Amino acid sequence: MASTSRSPTKSPVKPKSTRSDINSSTASIAAKAKALKKANSPTKVTSQAEEFARCELCKHTLDNPKSLSCMHSYCRNCLVTYYTETKQSDNSGIFCPICLQLTKTTSDTKSPEEAVDKLQTNEFLRSYLEALRLKDPDKSCDTCRRQNRKTVAAEWCKMCHDALCDNCVGFHNALKSTKQHSLVQLAKLRKEDIADIISSPLCTVHEGENVTKYCDNHKEVLCEKCVAGSHKTCKGVLTLKEAVSRNKPQIDITNSTLHEETNLATSIYENRTKADKSVDDDQNDVLTKIKDVRKKINENLTKCETQIIQELHTMHNKEKETIRGETKEAQRIRKSSGNLHGLVESTEKYGTDSHVLQNLPDNTTQSQYYKEKLGSLNSRIKNTKINFAVDSNLENLMKGISRLGELRVMSSSARLPTSKTLMTARSDSDPEDELDIMGSRRTLKSDTKSIKSMKSVHSSTMYANLKDVFSASSPSDKETCWFTGIVCTPNGQTILVDRNNNKLKILSKDLKLVSETVLESQPFGITIISDSELAVTIPRENRIDIFKIGASLILSKSIMISDRGYGISFAGDRFAVACSCASPPSIKIIDINGKEKQEIRPDDTFIPMLFRPWYVKLNSTGGLMYVTDCHRSHVTCISGMTMKQFVYKDNSMNSPRGIYVTKDGRVIVCGFGSDNVQILDKDGNLISEVLNRIDDVMGPQDIALTVPEDKMMITFDPSSGKSDKIHVYDIKL
Repeated sequence: MASTSRSPTKSPVKPKSTRSDINSSTASIAAKAKALKKANSPTKVTSQAEEFARCELCKHTLDNPKSLSCMHSYCRNCLVTYYTETKQSDNSGIFCPICLQLTKTTSDTKSPEEAVDKLQTNEFLRSYLEALRLKDPDKSCDTCRRQNRKTVAAEWCKMCHDALCDNCVGFHNALKSTKQHSLVQLAKLRKEDIADIISSPLCTVHEGENVTKYCDNHKEVLCEKCVAGSHKTCKGVLTLKEAVSRNKPQIDITNSTLHEETNLATSIYENRTKADKSVDDDQNDVLTKIKDVRKKINENLTKCETQIIQELHTMHNKEKETIRGETKEAQRIRKSSGNLHGLVESTEKYGTDSHVLQNLPDNTTQSQYYKEKLGSLNSRIKNTKINFAVDSNLENLMKGISRLGELRVMSSSARLPTSKTLMTARSDSDPEDELDIMGSRRTLKSDTKSIKSMKSVHSSTMYANLKDVFSASSPSDKETCWFTGIVCTPNGQTILVDRNNNKLKILSKDLKLVSETVLESQPFGITIISDSELAVTIPRENRIDIFKIGASLILSKSIMISDRGYGISFAGDRFAVACSCASPPSIKIIDINGKEKQEIRPDDTFIPMLFRPWYVKLNSTGGLMYVTDCHRSHVTCISGMTMKQFVYKDNSMNSPRGIYVTKDGRVIVCGFGSDNVQILDKDGNLISEVLNRIDDVMGPQDIALTVPEDKMMITFDPSSGKSDKIHVYDIKL
């Protein structure tokens, strides 16, 4: 293993972290991250880079990686952005996007930037990524880059960790402070293996000192000054080679266990995916049996048929919900353990002994954690089968029978075979709670009593009948789809915003994928400007992109805004943009040229009314604005851009997201947390609940109606397990 010495890398200048400057700090995060990546590394993970070297937030090679306590690493700037968006009110810490484990932050941190900067950096990852960049034949001179010049580097300084062009080499050798530094030609260095380029970590206590020893008592790597100082009384000080030899059994056990955990998580995920399909097949078989029986009886048994089918759907949805939850949990563990497994294997393969020992305690802890989670999951999963038994008296007691038969879920353990290593895992731990990326928790209960009582008050209800369910994923998608925005154009096309895959997708009138436009950054909201134009928000770039609509979408203009914009709506000559992460959260009114006209922050007796406004919708004239607040579970109507008209809040509506305003002024809203779709009248009174879980609506994200308003389309959050699907309904308003 390599043992090249290394001096500390200079830390980047931190953004201001005061409360008054948090807007400008977070607004520049994405731009800085993008510029830094273009200057220092390839934008995508190269074939040399392993999965562990990719940031799961931006899907690019890690840049200035910061590690959470679960050993998962992310780009520093990406983690700042993510923490800003998901920060809890109690500042409890950062939830890992992969495994959802909490990394606690210190109470004295004043901003997300400061909290992230205090996180540890995995020294092996930093050295590994540096070695990758040096392998790049187009590697730029670091000294010139800092002066906004671009020249190709020729040599590398082992002491400064800078790549230098020929001119900078001359200056470097001429300076008194650097003339003794050792330089290596990059052409020669690129022929060496990664393991020969990676530098050993330096002592975290004594600056510039190489790590040479290991304290078996304290489980720490040490320099010679540490040995002579704080560890001089320790009896277990070993050389790195001796320590690796002594800990080799534990290293091998951890590596092997992580490998088995990843395989088991994959097996459970595949098993649950098949079970998901199987329970659908069971439902189809049962429905066929029910219909065959129904043909033999008279019309007086219609009530019994309706009852049994309703029970079937309820039972089916319950089983589907359980299986999908287990599927997501298995996928999360598979991704988490696999990521860490790759890190452990590569650390042992490419890193130094100190890297291996440095990560061993945390790796072992995480391996034990996955062991427990997999044991719990594996003991809970069951293979279920929905069956239907026809009542034996049905044909003889035509009118006297009260039921068509009995529905049964026959369960048997689906626990998959495991190795002896994983058999010791605890099986009584609770499944971990799901946390939405936006910070809103899904609920599994809702008060439907208020819905039923309200239906009789209003005679005007909306009828919705499911017409079609289709998948809008494409072969080029690398991630599970998440359609955060949907609009229908006057010419009958449907346009989707796929946030996870950085795409805009155009569907034809018959809902076939016509074209897709790949964007550099994640989009979120979408709105129609005219028959030939639409606008899309790019939150992390603080930008609105305007596209020409045709057979494909062509970018015609970009508008920069002062905060991250999510939901967006256009009417008249202006945009309304929901700025959820602004301080305080607000709705910005922006004209077509990008000039900010107004910032709306309604309050109620000096208390802000908007906590997390994700979606906004203007009526056709632009005189009324409707805002959904995911955290407060409010739907707020504002008129004249300033005056509050009404606030709708009901126990039956939780974490509202997508919203649509009909031509006659009624409001249709998606209840993400309550798994329903409701319709309100012009004054904010509940008319009726249009769809709910009985209609297979779980985690609705956004909603759109065709221009004639005779069809409705709904997209879903990834927590539903069907975020690549679009539901289409025939409606009657």
